[in-house]
Order: sequence, then structure tokens, then C-alpha cells
Amino acid sequence: MYKVNKILIVDLDDTLIYTSPFKKKLFLKLSQESGLSYSRIKGIYSICKEKDYKDLYYRFSRSIYDVSKMDSKKFGDILFSEIRKLRIKRKVLNYVRNFKGYRLLLTLGDRKIQKAKIDYLEDKIKLYGLFDKVKIISTDKFSYLKSLLKGRSLWFEEKKFNKVFILDDRGSVFEGLRKFSWIKILNP
Repeated sequence: MYKVNKILIVDLDDTLIYTSPFKKKLFLKLSQESGLSYSRIKGIYSICKEKDYKDLYYRFSRSIYDVSKMDSKKFGDILFSEIRKLRIKRKVLNYVRNFKGYRLLLTLGDRKIQKAKIDYLEDKIKLYGLFDKVKIISTDKFSYLKSLLKGRSLWFEEKKFNKVFILDDRGSVFEGLRKFSWIKILNP
């Protein structure tokens, strides 16, 4: 019998942390400070996010400035203050802690924003001690993971994994991977 190498791939937003309530509070605070309506802030965010996640922080900040003159320092102060209030999903955290195998935190998003969330979690729960690797990407996760597949294995950082567990609130994104019996998509 051969040794099965296991990997747990965990998403950050709305999987390990509650991001949806964070966005609502952020948009409300930005609305109050900029004089723009909540729906306008949400709309600006949606438009900025449509392009991709690369430089989302700067595009979002700049777009709000263009219509309200709220400067980027104020924008950053609000954003980073709200990040420090993020709540952790304890059930997911416990699952990660108890997983026997390689643990990868794989998050899609703007590098500056995701790094701030990760730094907050490092302060709060020693995130880097929980995961073997933390990776921020700006392209879709399905394509990224599919590019790591070779035969009946996933290869990541020169390590071969024959058993893959993906924990993500948007499991439907990985539908094309369900055909592989050695890949399991888990709901948080």
C-alpha cells in the first residue's frame, strides 16, 4: 500500500472568516463618511470588481474619490479598521486545526486587502502556524487548481497529493473537479 498525501485547501472569505457582514459594515461606513448612498458604494464596488481583483483596492478607493472627494487615506483608515473587526468561523478553524495533512490557505482577491486580513488573523489566531502555505491569487481558483493537476495527483510546490479536500463557500466554482474521486469539495 502506498502512502496517501493529503492536502486541505481552504478559502478565506466567507469560509474561514465572515466576509459578507464585513462588506455591509464597510459599505455603510464608507457611505456615511463619503456622503454617497449605500447602494452607490455597493455599485462602485461591483463595477471595480468586475474587471478583476488585481488593484481592486486602488480602483475602489479612486472611484469613490472621483465622485465624493473622500481621500485614499480616509478610505484606507475605514477599510483597515473594519478588517480588524472580522469574525472567524470557529467550526472551520477547528476543522483546519484537526486536519492531518498539508494545509493551504488559498485566497482570491486584491493583494493589499487580503494581506491585511491575513495579518489580522496572524495576530488573532497565529494563522501562519495553522497553514503550511498561504497564497493570494488574482485569477480564478478553478483554473489555478486545474493547472496543478497531473494524472491522479495535485502537485503544489514540488509536493504530490493524492487526496485533495477543498473547503470553500463557493463549492460550485469547483464543479469540474468533482469528476475526480480523489478530490472532495467540502462546504464550510
